[in-house]
Amino acid sequence: MVEAVRVLRMARRSAVRARNQAMNQIRGLLVSAPAMLREQVAGLDRAVLIRTLARLRPGDDLSHPLAATRASLRRLARRHEVLDEEIA
Repeated sequence: MVEAVRVLRMARRSAVRARNQAMNQIRGLLVSAPAMLREQVAGLDRAVLIRTLARLRPGDDLSHPLAATRASLRRLARRHEVLDEEIA
């Protein structure tokens, strides 16, 4: 029983670290994101920010900085959501 709890806690700690890393990457991308995108999410709390970013539509042409940033933020936000579910 103790070993089972230890293994489960280890997996949870790993998910928490990965979720924190995803959030740090999101914040880092937002610092250098195009102004239009930064303004769109400015002042949102974490939960609303993640939901908003997960619903972004990047567009077809990922060679444009705005579309590439949206695509990256969307993927990171969705990863954050999945990790939230795993942690819960």
